[in-house]
Amino acid sequence: GSGVKFTTAEYFSVDKIPVHKIGITPDIMVENKKIDISKYPQFSNEKKHELGSVSLDILSAEMILMELGYDLTEADGVYDQKSFEQIMKFQEDNFLYPYGTIDFATQDALYNSLLKYAENDMEDLQLKTAIKLLK
Repeated sequence: GSGVKFTTAEYFSVDKIPVHKIGITPDIMVENKKIDISKYPQFSNEKKHELGSVSLDILSAEMILMELGYDLTEADGVYDQKSFEQIMKFQEDNFLYPYGTIDFATQDALYNSLLKYAENDMEDLQLKTAIKLLK
């Protein structure tokens, strides 16, 4: 498909100043949150992590789970009971075998979920602020 956009109207500010090809400066600046994927340690894909393990892979898994909204309060790299439970929940949510081990499939799913979240699920803070101010 192709299409043509043709505007015949002129747009002005409240003070009758034309804004065509100029734009307007917002009264309130709001930046949308962008996820910096580089702050997450990369998975080594060298071993499967079980309850009681300590590693950067676990730290990364915990950080990703927190970003995705899972019920973790701290990312410390220690695979404790709370992390174990949230990994099992993540595995269930992503149709993986929910046995709590951070295996290679789970590591890949965590990273891919983070990428998808960063691309598609960014919260529109500008829209939320505008709606809040208009109420």
